[in-house]
Amino acid sequence: MADLPEVQYFVLAADTKPYLLARVRWPDVSDAISAGRLDWPDDPGLFDLPYDTASKRVTPEEAAEIAAGWGAQLPAEGTGRMSRPSFIRRMPAQWSNLSPAEKRGWCLEPVKTGRHAHPSRAAATTRWSNWRRRRLTTSTSGLPQPKPALLVPGGGAPDRGTIDLREINQELAS
Repeated sequence: MADLPEVQYFVLAADTKPYLLARVRWPDVSDAISAGRLDWPDDPGLFDLPYDTASKRVTPEEAAEIAAGWGAQLPAEGTGRMSRPSFIRRMPAQWSNLSPAEKRGWCLEPVKTGRHAHPSRAAATTRWSNWRRRRLTTSTSGLPQPKPALLVPGGGAPDRGTIDLREINQELAS
């Protein structure tokens, strides 16, 4: 492997603060870390990073300083592909405009906690809440708004969550 060129280091930064550190050497080195992901996963899309205007080349010393700031170390110079996690991505990589999945994969998005920790749940909850609010405040085609009532099977105690549609159908029919 003496004929292989030297490993190059690149960063993606926001306001001079790096958020992704990559090391690239064609054809055997394409891995990176971020402050939230320190295991140097392999990503073939990193071969596009030297040609992306969003990336900046840094020296090995600067790369070591950035990695140390995140609590990681640079892999040894002679190491190429190892048995590490690998990303499978769409090609070509768009490093200046990462998709939400890529941001999550590199741990670049802030961690959400609380009621809407998962973004799809938050969106679904918002859509459902908006639909319910519109449904309760507006009447369609001038029909009276139905009043949900609990169904009491066989005259017993109300069954939670069951709606008596007989009363609604009688109001709509009249």
